[in-house]
Amino acid sequence: PPGKVVYSFAEGAKVLKAGGDIAYYGSSGSIDFNRFGNVVSFYGEVTPKGGSWNEVRAVELSENLR
Repeated sequence: PPGKVVYSFAEGAKVLKAGGDIAYYGSSGSIDFNRFGNVVSFYGEVTPKGGSWNEVRAVELSENLR
């Protein structure tokens, strides 16, 4: 974020080719990228509960990998 919310590679590629910014929401949830195109964080384990997904634990990338 900020940017147009997209849910697929095709949607995101179209917006990026037009010069826009995107907020990508993949099958695992939102995925943030830095200005170099590297993943900033990744949220790991989720379980279903009460009709929705609940995060069990978040996995943060090392600062050296960002």
